Amino acid sequence: MHDGRHVNDARSDESQSRPGIFPGLDGPPSFKQCRRAARRVREAPLATEAVRAIRPRGQSLHRSRPPLSVLLYLAGRESRLVWESVDAFAVVEPPIARAREWSKGPTAFRRLALVVRWWDLAILGVPPALIMAAAVPVAFTPWGEVALVMLLSAVAYVAIQMSVGVLRLTWMLIRRFNYRRRTGRDFLADELSSYHWVITLFHSPHPEAVEDLLKQTVKQAAALDGQLTADAAYGTTLLACSTRCMTTAASREALNAAPQLTAVGESDWRVTRSTREVRPPNTNAIEPISVLRLMSLAAALVLGMQAKFIADVERQSCGDGACSRQPVTFLQAAEWLLHRLSWQPSSFEPLTWQSRSLGAMTMVLGPVLLACVIIGLRRHLRYQDERKRMMYAHLDAVRAARSTVLLFVVNETERDAVIAAVCEQTGCTDPRPDQVDLHTVFRLGTLGSNDIVLAHSEQGTVSSHGMTTTAGALLEHLSPGAVILTGVCYGLKSRRYDGGEQELGDLIVSTQLRAVDHRKMTVVDGERHEINRGPRPEPAIPLLSRARAATYKWTGPTVHFGAVLSLNTLLNDPEERARLQRQDEEAIGGEMELAGLYAAAARTKTDWLLVKGISDWGRDKTSGPQAPAARNAADFVVRLLRLGNAQSDQHEGS
Repeated sequence: MHDGRHVNDARSDESQSRPGIFPGLDGPPSFKQCRRAARRVREAPLATEAVRAIRPRGQSLHRSRPPLSVLLYLAGRESRLVWESVDAFAVVEPPIARAREWSKGPTAFRRLALVVRWWDLAILGVPPALIMAAAVPVAFTPWGEVALVMLLSAVAYVAIQMSVGVLRLTWMLIRRFNYRRRTGRDFLADELSSYHWVITLFHSPHPEAVEDLLKQTVKQAAALDGQLTADAAYGTTLLACSTRCMTTAASREALNAAPQLTAVGESDWRVTRSTREVRPPNTNAIEPISVLRLMSLAAALVLGMQAKFIADVERQSCGDGACSRQPVTFLQAAEWLLHRLSWQPSSFEPLTWQSRSLGAMTMVLGPVLLACVIIGLRRHLRYQDERKRMMYAHLDAVRAARSTVLLFVVNETERDAVIAAVCEQTGCTDPRPDQVDLHTVFRLGTLGSNDIVLAHSEQGTVSSHGMTTTAGALLEHLSPGAVILTGVCYGLKSRRYDGGEQELGDLIVSTQLRAVDHRKMTVVDGERHEINRGPRPEPAIPLLSRARAATYKWTGPTVHFGAVLSLNTLLNDPEERARLQRQDEEAIGGEMELAGLYAAAARTKTDWLLVKGISDWGRDKTSGPQAPAARNAADFVVRLLRLGNAQSDQHEGS
């Protein structure tokens, strides 16, 4: 289930190809098989309550959905029917709030889906429409009185249905706002069926088979949920099930014990266990169901039937007398009703009590329709405002998810290696320089969710063009989420000179900076002592952790993690190298700029890391290994950045 994809038009094909949905069948069950399955459900001990779960009572005298066999047939065509046999199956329903989106399924089944969706309206309008259509030809026969009876029966049918609907709606509102009488189960049913997938029917007379069928149902609901458009407004989507949808007591007990589901308080509802945070839906951001068209159609239908009835009654009442002011035609009656609806005087005036009664009822209908229009418009405006807020929040989150990463190099060989490695991934063919403050940088595109900026500093930390000054200015102006120093360095654990494991071209990633230049020189008992007073900071945990993760399946040269010396000395002396090794036996390499980068990053609280390739050993230097070592480091930095956002929520290592 997602946290929140249009319906796939190949849904039926998918259902036929996915094993386990319709075992033993070439496709969804036929209508004949669905009728047999419906018969088995009605024969079950708890059939009445189970059928009510999938066919709840409508707003009037009828059920709100078609017969059970039709529902099973449609569910099979839409892959919502998890079928083992006529004796074991389950039906899942999409969230009511997303029913309109779900109904846009394959063309072959769209008409049947529309019948299910508009069943309430069809039951309200189709029978009286058919009666009125049949009354028209009868009116021109000697049995004209029969036509009037048919017309009155059609009006009575609509009036009774609407009256019962109003009473039921009133009772529902009373229960909704009467918290002492409205049970928690009613609230849960409304909430879960509105915003979550729901198992509306679960038929399995064998308790031992309940768990397997439930596993298939959970899996299928998750697959169907993936076909809906991901929308944060709907929150975390779950699969819910009430024990009332079960057809036997034994299967209800098995459902309560199922490990896939968890109880919702003390109710009879169960939902699938979620391994992630469960976010509630944002109801203000969900498009409200528009009832204006439905109400307009119903009002037009009622007014039309009233106009026909009033015209007939008034025509009979005036007989052979003058009928100049009475609405004796359909158009005149409709005009009079429209004036009643808008509380305006009319040139027509009926004389019968039936017409005046209908006129009084129509005057009440006007304010009701106006109130509904105002409420509908307010809800729609609130929906638009919330959608705008979510859009801008999403854009801000996307911006926050993106991070600028500043890469530093100190010579042209390192610069060219970084540009080549990054542009192979970002597709930049001709990176152009950009001026930031007094410094020139290269914008190299995006890696993962990181915008890459390359800067070039002079060697060392103490000059006006050195790392401390350059990094300080660029970190202040660019405010990057992270800064990485890459290029070349010397190794202190050489296989050749030190019996270590390092080879030329290997990579060094700093786990700690050891600034060597800040030191105290003293003489104790005639012996000269050197005490290192430089800082020993560690890089930010997210960057270092991501660097370690980048070594997984890394096929390049070996990556060594450890402490790195930083001093303003271009080292090419065996004796000085040996002195540094004696001073710090844990250090695995050294270079000249990391201390200055750290000083600038600490001021702006920016995450930092060093990734460099070994080009020499601090002795017997040659320029040949520099280019491949720099490229190795650049390739590893690219791999590191492709893992995701390099910015941490909390800056560490400062």
